[in-house]
This record gives sequence, structure tokens and C-alpha cells, in this order.
Amino acid sequence: MKPDNDPDLRVSDLIDFNGGGWNVNLVKQVFDEEEWGSILNIPLSRFWPRDSQFWWPARYGIFMVRSCYWLARLGHLRTWALQFGARETELWRAVWRLEGPPKLNHFIWRACKGSLAVKERLASRHAALSSQCPVCNKAEESIIHALFECTYAQQLWRASEWGSLLTDDPSTSFADRFEWFNSRRDGEDVQRFCALAWAAWEYAEKVFKPSHSWNLMASCWSPPVEGWVKINFDAHISAVVEVGLGVVCRDHHGHIIALGVKRVEASWEPSLAEAMGARYAMELAARLGYMRLVLEGTL
Repeated sequence: MKPDNDPDLRVSDLIDFNGGGWNVNLVKQVFDEEEWGSILNIPLSRFWPRDSQFWWPARYGIFMVRSCYWLARLGHLRTWALQFGARETELWRAVWRLEGPPKLNHFIWRACKGSLAVKERLASRHAALSSQCPVCNKAEESIIHALFECTYAQQLWRASEWGSLLTDDPSTSFADRFEWFNSRRDGEDVQRFCALAWAAWEYAEKVFKPSHSWNLMASCWSPPVEGWVKINFDAHISAVVEVGLGVVCRDHHGHIIALGVKRVEASWEPSLAEAMGARYAMELAARLGYMRLVLEGTL
């Protein structure tokens, strides 16, 4: 908090109750950039519950002497790491220390979190009919397969200086592989490694799957029953600390009857951004008076 601000300022003073979110200008005025960025990433409840005390070192927020003892014994940072996971904190730091365009950092973070739109993930969410890789048609398209094991990705890595090194790396997840490589190479090598993974993804997306997402939804989308409204929603995370939310409402004929878009200044993880997209869809439905509705992710 900046030293020249009111020390008696309350959290409620920073909330725009009419707009249903943070008072962005005031938050930026009161806090330094690192602090206001973290604050704006916290989603606010629309129910405006009464404030209550929460003891963060305990799992359920209830004060316990034991948690107080460990806080005093280990210190603030170590206790936080034990409670919320040191691995993810270190992983986050490693990803955002990469020197490159913000889109590269964002791509690597999505890959580490398992949120890339591979067929394996889409099929598990019933957004694709098959989990088979559409590029090689030889295996299930997981993130590891798409970035390293697919036919054309293998050619890329064999031509790189790490072709032999990657035969011994973990294949359980991209996060494990990234951490493994990061522990063995310096920053410049890690940056090139990430750039090659990004190149493998972009090449497959643009050359082999130029319009797969739209064709997929066109083949899978089904209208609601008569008298109901189907609301599709989606979220887009940009590289400029902003999340875009989009909503499309259709009737049983498939005709678009309402649209909604909203931009939020935040850098949410993909899962949280999707959840906020669902909430925005429900708010729009309530505002328009739609009582019978089907909520479905992806526009």
C-alpha cells in the first residue's frame, strides 16, 4: 500500500457495488502495481456476504493454536508454502521469468496447467467426439503428444540440440517436463526450449487444424428443446492483463437472440476465467428474464 493513503481505508471502500466488482481506478491509486495486480485477480461474490475473520494458516480459516505455533516457528513465507504448495509457486516464478513475448509465457503457463485445447481434454469435456490426434491419427492427443511425440513435433525436436536429451525426460505432464528441463539448463536454453514447444503447437494449429475449433462446434452444437434457451459462453485471456468474456444466447431454432461481451482487468488462470464466463452468462440470463436455459461452455 502506498504510504500517502488513508491507513483506515477498508476493503469495502475499494469495491464498486453498483458495477459488481473492484473500483479499478481506486485500487490502482492506493496500491503499487504488484499489489493491485494481485487484488484485481480476486473475483468478488455477487451476494456481498458480511465480512468475517479468516485465519489463513489454517485450512478452514479458523484460528488454531497449532497453526499459530507453526507460523511463529517457520515464518510467514514457509508456512504459506506448506499450506498452498511451494511447487506451484516455484513453477509460476520459473514460467514468468522467461524472457520473451508475453504470449510465450502465457502459452507455457497454460501448458503447465494442462489447459491447452488438445483433443484429450476436449473429449473429456464432451466438446469433441474423439480424443485421437487429428495430425498423425496414431495416438490420443495429450499435451505431451501434441508438443513432443506427434510425427511433426518429433521432427522438430530431432533437429534441435536436445533431441537425445529429451529421451530421458518425464512424460507424465508438461509441468514435470518443464521443471525437469529447467533444473538442467540455463535461462537461455530454457527460453529456446519453450519457444520450440510453442512453435510445435502453432505449426500444428495453423497447418493441420486451421479451423478445427469452429468446425468442431458446428458439428457438436445442438439446439435446446422448444421453449428453452441455450447459452454458450467462453473466456479469452490476453497478454495485456485482461480477460474477455463472451456469451451467445440461441433459441430452439438455433437463432441468436442475445449477445454479451465483457472485459475484466485481471490475469486469471483459464479454469477461473471459464468459471467467471459461466457466471457472466447466468447474470445475463437473469437480466433478460430467461428462466429455462441450458448453459454450455465455448461459443
